[in-house]
Amino acid sequence: MPVEINSSTPSNAQSSSPNGDRLENGQRIPATGGVDNLAPSTSTHSPMENTSSSSNSSTDPNAITVTIADHDTPIVILYGPPACGKTMTLVRLARYLKDKGYQIVPDKSFRDSQDGGYKNLCDGFDYIISSNDAAKSTSIISFMLVKVLTANGHPLCQILEAPGEHYFAPGNIGVPYPPYVQRIMRSNNRKVWAVMLEPNWENDEIRRNYVDNIKKLSKSLGSKGKVLFVYNKVDLANAETTSDTIKEVADLFPGIFEPFKNLNPITRFWKTYNCDLVRFCTGGYNQKVDGGTTYTPSDDAYPEALWKKLMKMIRG
Repeated sequence: MPVEINSSTPSNAQSSSPNGDRLENGQRIPATGGVDNLAPSTSTHSPMENTSSSSNSSTDPNAITVTIADHDTPIVILYGPPACGKTMTLVRLARYLKDKGYQIVPDKSFRDSQDGGYKNLCDGFDYIISSNDAAKSTSIISFMLVKVLTANGHPLCQILEAPGEHYFAPGNIGVPYPPYVQRIMRSNNRKVWAVMLEPNWENDEIRRNYVDNIKKLSKSLGSKGKVLFVYNKVDLANAETTSDTIKEVADLFPGIFEPFKNLNPITRFWKTYNCDLVRFCTGGYNQKVDGGTTYTPSDDAYPEALWKKLMKMIRG
């Protein structure tokens, strides 16, 4: 499948076991095994204990208002259905970038100033992404905008994490995007839509509907929008190389690359599609005796490859 892929994308790294997994808070949780090699937090109380992602927030997506204060810095939109790994993708990437010296700063102006839950989320963001309690991360981070800056404070991009049902709800096909999503689509910012995929997801009908949804997205990209397919949970995939991964995605999601076919009579000879794909894994998830979940981040090769792809598309 002739999608432009960076051959340095990792094929294997630390991952969760596919045997006996279950889903919890949108993440695949192994039934056995343990990789609790992260040092536990020294704090006895989380600053996020009393924070609810829905505090003072509208539950009607058509009534949600957001503010994009920075109209110049590109926006990366984590796009996909509920429970597809968007939150933990943000957590894993944020951890990696902080370790590399970047600043990850929540945008407090993104939501209503009266939204106390969002304010607490912003204030406790560093704690959340540093915690090895994956369940709390996925239940608290549900709708926020963060900015990635260099160590010197130069903005590189903004990353949006929003509820998956605002993009694609398997049981509610054909619903228009909420107004706030449409406003983001029409904003002057350059945009990279990081479209989440995963192996063996749902059934054929739902996957076909998701492909139709992505075709709808492709018609709204405009000249400033690009698409990066993020094949998450590659530890559960059969494919182990990038070329095999592209074929696996094309087989699971027939027609998914077609809206991005390069029609330029010259460049189409070396670039068949105007999109890209990256293999990704957030890490391992192990159930604790007390019912919580311990999160062990994946190998740095995964967020490194994702970040390189994003920067390449942003700088384009």
